[in-house]
Amino acid sequence: MQDLPDSTNPTQAPHTSSPLPIKAKWTLGLLLRVLLHCWYFLVAGALFGLAAAVIYLAFYATPAYKANAVIGPAESHGTGGNSVLAAYTGLDFGDNGSPLTKFQEVMFSVRAAQELQRKYDIMQHVFIGWDEKSGSWKPPSSPWFRFTEEMKSIIGLPGWTPPTATRLAQFLRSAVIVTPVVQTDVVRSGLYDVSFSYSNRDYAVALLRNVLQETDALVRQDELLNTANRIEYLKDQLNRTQELVLRDTMQKLMQQEEQSRMTLQADKYYAVDVIDPPDADPAPVSPRANLIVMESVLGGMALAAVIILIMLWRRIEDPRFSGMDPLESPFPIAFLAKRRIWGKRNSTPGSTGGGSQIDQADLHG
Repeated sequence: MQDLPDSTNPTQAPHTSSPLPIKAKWTLGLLLRVLLHCWYFLVAGALFGLAAAVIYLAFYATPAYKANAVIGPAESHGTGGNSVLAAYTGLDFGDNGSPLTKFQEVMFSVRAAQELQRKYDIMQHVFIGWDEKSGSWKPPSSPWFRFTEEMKSIIGLPGWTPPTATRLAQFLRSAVIVTPVVQTDVVRSGLYDVSFSYSNRDYAVALLRNVLQETDALVRQDELLNTANRIEYLKDQLNRTQELVLRDTMQKLMQQEEQSRMTLQADKYYAVDVIDPPDADPAPVSPRANLIVMESVLGGMALAAVIILIMLWRRIEDPRFSGMDPLESPFPIAFLAKRRIWGKRNSTPGSTGGGSQIDQADLHG
């Protein structure tokens, strides 16, 4: 008969189950210790981000230059007599606001886009797909473009088509920015800043100059046509009218219209007064190198911190390191890690096997 273990015998220990594993708790102190312990990871992440920023700026970034011009309302051209003529005749002679208002409306019209394309071939510069050899538009051949075209065909969207004057007008509306000039010390009000950004500085200045000149030419052309029609109408009415007061008024109005026609044919700019002609700074406005470098360095450090925290999580969840300080065993790489970031090892001379016990603050917060 086999003897049972005697509970009264101190030399014979009773059989007990193994203790449950003790895991470290996530605390702010533990996180700071780990990040300081793995400082070389953070430095490596910062250097990686810096290298990525330098490569992007040196080989992939496209500089953009901003051309600016300041315009304002032009001087009066003597067309205010239309209201007097309309009062006598009861007719509307097309005085639809100031020339500056019409200038802003015409600038982004399809008619202006057609004129710009006819004279300067703007679409060949701002849209992709122009083939110099064949002198025609062709769809791009990049893999990404082919992929997007396949996706469009699958979901039923229209595919690529050569650019049109309507698309050019939409492009100009989004690319040419008109904003009021806010200056409290300027006596003359109604000034506007007109800007356009492009990868080539000289072309940005040239395109903005062409937009202003051709828009003004279209407004001038419309006003010349309206002035000629008013003069013809006044001549016809003079031949038919015998009333002296009305004839005298019409003759004065016709003199004003003749003066307006002379002004239209003489002025360089009719609808606007160009305060500052188009010009661009030699330094590009984008990309901003300092901002890109700072964001890349911080992004590299953040990526390194995420990697460190993932490795710490795996260390805490590993039962082999139960009850131990996560930094007691070399972490995260044996040949780079130190035994402890600070303090003495919490071990006793008679301890065997595993490392020191985990700090109570890290275990229980």
